[in-house]
Amino acid sequence: MTLSRREFISGASAAAALSGVSPASLSGVRPVVGIASKDDPLGVRSDFPVVEQSVYLDSAYITPSPLQAVEAAQAFAEAKARDPVSL
Repeated sequence: MTLSRREFISGASAAAALSGVSPASLSGVRPVVGIASKDDPLGVRSDFPVVEQSVYLDSAYITPSPLQAVEAAQAFAEAKARDPVSL
C-alpha cells in the first residue's frame, strides 16, 4: 500500500489533534496568562516596557524584547561571568 503525502499529513494531523498532548504539557511549563483588558486583549503589554511610550505596528526586524527575555539574557551573562566554559 502506498501512502500519499496528503494522506500522511492528514493522518498525522488527526493523530496529533486527538492525542490531546500539547508541547507545554510535555515540558511541564505552564503558559503565563496576563490580565486582559480592552487595550491589551492578550494581557502581555506589561511585559514590554517600551510600549508605555510607543506602539510597534511592524516589528518583524526591530522588535522590543519582553522582560522575560531580558531577565534570561542577564542570568545567562551572569552565569558565564561566574563560571565560563573550560577550553
